[in-house]
Amino acid sequence: MSERWPAPPDGVSEAVLHAAHNAGIGVAVTLTEGAHIRPVWFNERAVEILGRPYEELLRSNIVELLAPEHLGEVHDIKAQRDRGDLRNGAFELSAIRPDGSRIPVAIAMGAAFIGSHRVGVTFFRDIGARRASEDALRASEARFRTLIESAPDGIAITRFDGTMVYANRSAAVALGYAAPSDLVGLDLAQLYEPEDLEVLMDRMRRMLLDGERFPPREYRLLRADGTPTVMEMTGHVIEYDGAPAVLGFGRDVSERKHMQQQLARADRLAALGLLAAGVAHEINNPLTFVSLGVQALERKIELLVADPAVREELVAMLGPMRDGTARVAEIVRDLRAFARSEDTPPPGEIDVVKVIATAERMAAHELRHRARLVRRTTGQPRAHGHAGRLEQVMLNLLVNAMQAFPEDALDPTVIVTCAERDGWVEITVEDNAGGIPEETRARVFDPFFSTKPANVGTGLGLWICHGLVTAMGGTIALESVLGRGTTVRVRMPTASPGSGRARPPSVIPASPDELRPMRVLVVDDEPTLGRLIQLLLSGEHQVHAVTSAEDAIACFDAGEQYDAVLCDVMMPRTSGPELHERVRAVWPDVASRFVFMTGGALTERSRHYLDASPQPLLDKPFSPDVLRHALRRVVPST
Repeated sequence: MSERWPAPPDGVSEAVLHAAHNAGIGVAVTLTEGAHIRPVWFNERAVEILGRPYEELLRSNIVELLAPEHLGEVHDIKAQRDRGDLRNGAFELSAIRPDGSRIPVAIAMGAAFIGSHRVGVTFFRDIGARRASEDALRASEARFRTLIESAPDGIAITRFDGTMVYANRSAAVALGYAAPSDLVGLDLAQLYEPEDLEVLMDRMRRMLLDGERFPPREYRLLRADGTPTVMEMTGHVIEYDGAPAVLGFGRDVSERKHMQQQLARADRLAALGLLAAGVAHEINNPLTFVSLGVQALERKIELLVADPAVREELVAMLGPMRDGTARVAEIVRDLRAFARSEDTPPPGEIDVVKVIATAERMAAHELRHRARLVRRTTGQPRAHGHAGRLEQVMLNLLVNAMQAFPEDALDPTVIVTCAERDGWVEITVEDNAGGIPEETRARVFDPFFSTKPANVGTGLGLWICHGLVTAMGGTIALESVLGRGTTVRVRMPTASPGSGRARPPSVIPASPDELRPMRVLVVDDEPTLGRLIQLLLSGEHQVHAVTSAEDAIACFDAGEQYDAVLCDVMMPRTSGPELHERVRAVWPDVASRFVFMTGGALTERSRHYLDASPQPLLDKPFSPDVLRHALRRVVPST
């Protein structure tokens, strides 16, 4: 203490006061005179804490140095002290400084008699720094709790006996519980599949005993409603309420697993699409042989068989062959179109009735064993969009309707309607399979949501339909009445004039003009096709067939003259478009008389070339009439 500081009253230990000063504790000594408490001494630290001059403090009423709200509490404390029953000698109050600011202080009181005078001794300490630290700690804890509670991942604390003692909101949501408190107290055995629980408990033991660290692992858990889910989890050993525990972090990866499965399925479907396109191409070539061969036989029968009865019988025998070939060709066309449904050509005019018919044919095998299909169409509505994508939508809706029926359904019926209304083409697919509960209707277009059994479907069908329809500028909605059935309504914008494909169609309209006799070059790596075209056109035209682009170039180099060139698109070494480019550079007049033929499998470059080319394109198999129409397009009649 400073030398000029007044000496304390007699009887007060100098050592105690010195220790209090060093501890930063203010000391005030008061004298009770009746009802009045008069300060008689303050130490230097008390003056610093209270922020008032020593002389002012001596003249003050010590109670008035405290915040007004504490006066009642101070009088109670004083009364207890005077009675000698003051049990808790430490209190936290606020003192008032001259500038009006408040300073929190911790106060302890004591009393003694010095002679006949009752002397009070008050110790007080500035606890502002401690209060600030406590406030900062509380704020930090609040921020930390907010971070934990708002974290997107599930966070939980589990004791080593397997009891959960804390969970955040995300953990409750991931496991289907209404509140985090519903998880507190649960045993892990109530949440984990037995095999996964065994792995988890083994890891927890090794983390505690050996300090091992483990990478994240996927665990199978059961949600509150008993449905399975998968979470990727990791954890660390911490101390919680004085005992070791595991702080675990978990992320619901069910959707990611579904996406991985869907991507794998998409890869398989893409491979299947490529296979389908390749198979279609390989089928179309021999199918063309059969189709053209049957029609060549019909022509020969007409020419060579004189007896009308025999001629009619032979032609009738060829009828089923012709019809069967046409049916196979139609199936292959549908397969090829569906395999190309992921392509993104410019949108155009869609023959909606044709699209519905195609989807019905593709679903026919399953439908005929599950339900009766009724189609009701009005007129020939035309929509604007992608035919392949609308086919995919319709096929999905038909399959969904079919799968909605139980095996013992009475008169299962699917009704498809199509009509144009107010600038929209409206298509409905209606079933009488019993409907969908109201609580699940709002989710039918969500990805991975399905009302079907786990082994039927992926929950992606309607989600994909929604994406395809909206991408084409349309809408899709579902209406359902429980106990009756479900209707899915697709609305597509109508096609405006000129919204169809710019390039010539494969099936070329008939012309009344007759073809003059001409020389035709057939370029196809399948020699059988060349021979059949020679057979079909014999007597009308002179046909020369070669099996490669190189042979065709050799003919042109040799000065051979042709009125038309029938050229396959996909050939070994040099493709049809590449041959056309070479011919156009040297013999442009010949290039203008090309007719392309394709079995369906096209490279990206060939497809772009054909889309930009004005030359006709024949899809195999084609009929003799279609072939003649194509020749009319490139060779003027005389």
